[in-house]
Order: sequence, then C-alpha cells, then structure tokens
Amino acid sequence: DQLRALLAVWQCPLVASGALPKMRVTFARLMRAVGDHLGGPLRRQLLRALVNEYGLYPELFASRLVAPLLSLIADIAASLKLGSGSNIRVLYEPPSAFASGEVAMACADLRGAAKALALLEAVNDWFAARRHAPLVPPSKLCSDALSDLPVIVVNQATGQAVQGPLLYDFEHYSLSRRAALAGMPRVPDRSLTGRHPFLLRADTKRELLRVEARLSQEQAGQQNVVLLAMMGLAGPLAGALVLEVDRSNLLQTSLNRLASTPPQALRKELKVRFVGEEGVDAGGVRKEFFQLLGARLFSAEYGMFERVHSGQLGEQLWFSKDCSWGDGEYELAGTLVGLALYNGATLDLRFPSVVYKKLLQPAAASQGAGAPSSTSRLALTLMDVASLDPDLAKGLHKLLDFEPADQVEDVFCMTFEVSWAAFGAERTCELVPGGGGQAVTGENRRLYVERYVRWLLDESVARQFGRFKLGFDKVMGKHSVALGLFRSWDLEAAVAGVPHLDFAALERVTTYDGGFHAGHPTVRHFWKLVCEGLSSDEQRKLLMFATGSIRAPIGGLGKLPFKLQRSGPDSDQLPTSHTCFNTLLLPEYASPSKLARCLRVAIEECEGFGLQ
Repeated sequence: DQLRALLAVWQCPLVASGALPKMRVTFARLMRAVGDHLGGPLRRQLLRALVNEYGLYPELFASRLVAPLLSLIADIAASLKLGSGSNIRVLYEPPSAFASGEVAMACADLRGAAKALALLEAVNDWFAARRHAPLVPPSKLCSDALSDLPVIVVNQATGQAVQGPLLYDFEHYSLSRRAALAGMPRVPDRSLTGRHPFLLRADTKRELLRVEARLSQEQAGQQNVVLLAMMGLAGPLAGALVLEVDRSNLLQTSLNRLASTPPQALRKELKVRFVGEEGVDAGGVRKEFFQLLGARLFSAEYGMFERVHSGQLGEQLWFSKDCSWGDGEYELAGTLVGLALYNGATLDLRFPSVVYKKLLQPAAASQGAGAPSSTSRLALTLMDVASLDPDLAKGLHKLLDFEPADQVEDVFCMTFEVSWAAFGAERTCELVPGGGGQAVTGENRRLYVERYVRWLLDESVARQFGRFKLGFDKVMGKHSVALGLFRSWDLEAAVAGVPHLDFAALERVTTYDGGFHAGHPTVRHFWKLVCEGLSSDEQRKLLMFATGSIRAPIGGLGKLPFKLQRSGPDSDQLPTSHTCFNTLLLPEYASPSKLARCLRVAIEECEGFGLQ
C-alpha cells in the first residue's frame, strides 16, 4: 500500500508540475527520499512494482515517471544557473560543501532526482536483459539540461577558458578512477555523471572523450618533444605520431608501421603523410586515411568480415568465423577503430551493436594470438542477437514461447548442434558434449538458446574478435576514463557517426565567406542541387569531398561546422575543399548547369592531397 501511494503521488500531475512551486518542492523532497532512503528490501519491492505496473505500458512509464524527473532536473539546473558556468562544483561536491543553504538544498534535490531516475534505468535494463527489449529507448532517460551544460566556459572578465560544470565533475571522477586502477589510496567518488552516465547524451560523452584525448595527446607529445630535444632531433612534428603510408599499398604499409609502433606512441596525435603527396595534415589527410584504410580492411575481398543482411537494419559486418589467417589484420582493424575514436574521426562502419557492447568490456590482462575472447562472462541476450540477425532472434523467441512445451521436440526437430557452410563444405559444432544426439525439448530449450547465443556471438569468433579488441585496447583500453561513461549505442554513434544525411539541416548551420551569403544566387543554386538534384550516393561523395567523411557526426549534419567559400569569379575551375576545416570552395559559376557539371566532376574524380 505504501508503494502504491508513492507511485500515485509520483505520477500526480499537480505534484510534478512546475506551475505550482510548493508542489514542485514537495515532489523534489519526495524524489530525494526515494533516492536516498529507499534501499534493500524496499528498493527491490519498488523495482518489482514498477516492472509489474508498467511492463505493458511503456508510454506511461516514459510520460508519468521519467518525464517529471527530467523536468525536475532541468528546473534545478536552471535555478543554479549551471548553463552560465555558475556553481560548477554542484555536480561533484556534496550538499554539505556549500555555504549557501539554497545551493545546498538544490544540490541535494538534484542528486535525489538522479538516484530516482537510476531506479527507472534499472527497470529499463531489466526489460532489456530479461524481455530482450527495453521499455523505452535509453535516450529517453538522458537529461538534455545536463547534456547541454558547457564542458568549457569563457570567463567574461578575463576572457580565459575555464572548466565548466561537466568538465569539473569529469576530471574529479577521472582522479577517482585512475587512483582505483593504480591501486592508490581511494579518492572519494562523488561524481553525479560518473555514477549515473545514462544522464548524458552520446554527443556529450563524445565531447568529454575529445577533451580527455586532447589532454592525453598533449601530455604524450610533450614527453616525446623533451626526449627528442635532449637528443637534438626535435622538429615541428616531434610531438605527433607521424604515419607515412603508400596509397598504392595502403594496407601493408599501414600494418607494418602500426605493428612497429609502441602502444604509448599511439596516444599521440596522429598525423598522416601519403608518399609522394604534399598534403599538410591538419586533420583532412587523416580523415581520408581512415576512410580508405577502413574500406580495404573491411571489404569482402580479404575474407575477414562477412556482410550480413539484417532485415530493416540493412547490411552489416560480422567477423568471419572461418578466417584463421588474419590475426595481424584483425588487430590492425581494431587499432584503426581505436585511433579513429581517439582522434575524433568517424568511420563508414556498420557493425551490430553487440560488437560495441563487447568492446566496452574491461581489457584482458594479457591476450596473445588465438586467445579466447575477453567477453566470455558478458551477459548476451536475444536483443544482442537481434542486432545481428533479427529473423534468428524471432525464431529463438518462438522456440522459448512455444506451447504446449511437451511438443517442442516433435515440432522443432532440433539438437544441441549447429551447422554452417564454409568453403563449400558443411561444418558442425556441438553446443554441449554429445550435443548432436541430444534433442531440444520443452525442458532444456532455455539452455539451448543460452548456449546457442553464447556460441554465435562469442565462442565462434573468439579468436577473431580477441585480436580485434586487442588492437582497440592498445589505443583506448584502460587509458580512457571517459570510455567508461559509454554504453554500446553511445560508442556506436561516436565511432560510426550517423548514416542519415540531412542536408537541409546542414544548410541551416552553414557559414559563408569570400563574398558568399545565404541569398547569393550561386549559393541558392548549390543548395537546390544538393538537396534536390544529387542522388544519395552523390550526396555521400560530396560530403566525403568536402569533409573527409561520408557519415554525419553524432547529432546529424546540423552539428557539423561547415563553410561555403567563394573562390573567385566564374571560371572553368572545379570546386576544391579544405577537408581539415570542412570548407568547400566554389567559383561564382554563371549558371546552375555549369555548377552541377563542375561539382559532379570534382566529387567523382578527385582523390589525394596537394599542398593545403
């Protein structure tokens, strides 16, 4: 009865409404009590009540429970003026650290609301693990009010860049995590976002990772500069990892260079040189390197990855379980993904989300060639199977739900053995000892599904994924605290960006230079051509030509800083670009047809870098 009363008050629109200040205060205190004092048996009872009450009503779960808490968090953040950089310690310090009673109370309310929201996240995760689908998308639990807080703010009086509330909270969280990893005396972990990372959107986590990587790159580069200066060898790129590769033999030269690079050197800022080209890498050459090497490594011709058709998810990549010859290449592929993430580049990759879930598992202490996957204890579910093969997941669901149970053996006619075709021959694997002679029945079908999921997503590709993860961990692994804030969907967005290209959103955020402006005839003709005249493939090529990537960043093209610059009067010159700065340079073409012809030639025929 007490729990029902609590849920009734929680859902009451008058209590949760910001229109009645006194009711709002009551709601904040109630949520603080839920977060701070509901533990042990009472917590389990509340979780059970939430599961039972809302299992069939995800819309009500989102609107009546989640939304009021997110609104409360937004109100508290606004009252503390966190967006302007005030009270930057609130996300980390306890309420007792503040002299102002009003700030201390708001700090306590904020932490209480976050803890109450964490209960709802636990319910959502329970449905994802047990029912193979969350009640609501995880993004529905993110707080825009906290995610939009500044990482760095500019002091209006001095003009200096200083820590914003998110960076202050993250840096103190990093100290605690690094002390724990190093076995040092424990540093208090009071971080709000570190304890509840679900509160932050993927783009905010990506920004924290960018700042962390930048600081790490500067530290690694400075150490190298000092060492080379002592040897009299310091140069302008002494603090960077300079990778010189041959465009005509890109895979082998990249493999050789990266294989001979010490892991600590991978933490420097990456600079790429193509042999015989004069491009100065301010980011654009590096972006093209990632795109070209990724296209070769993950192509079907090497046989390392299979292209799996995943229904509405489209074509995705999966590890070839029959590939036993590409240990070095798998490691290079993992290193490539790690370097791209570390250096802020996106890759044209379509992995199922379970790959990113496995990548986020703690790095193994040691992992040699042929080592088993480091994710053998990771909980894998049918939702993970669905990210790879939705039809297979549906079939396994039907097996689990089939009634009457005593007819499972006769209807499905299955054994604890899987088979597949490899190089023209049939191969088999027993899921349990003697599995080929053990029928799947109503009594053991759950065991069959568990063993099959484990074999499919882990054991069958343990060698291949183990080397892939080894390469990824060389760059990221235990080095990154920010990576610990990520969930699989966050990491997928950070690595692969967004496949959907909304050029109308890009037009809205584009800036102009050299005499161009939004109303200029050439500019109007350009956007009409891009949005209405180019095919999807041509749009991707244009994005690659102008930015060095064929995918949008997290948040879509509306988050991409893009500039359209006039490069002179009408001429027969083709458009050019500075991919390092996401800038497209256009002559003031005399007609729309000439603009279309020159732009298509540029995006179809141009590859490589001159001096930029």
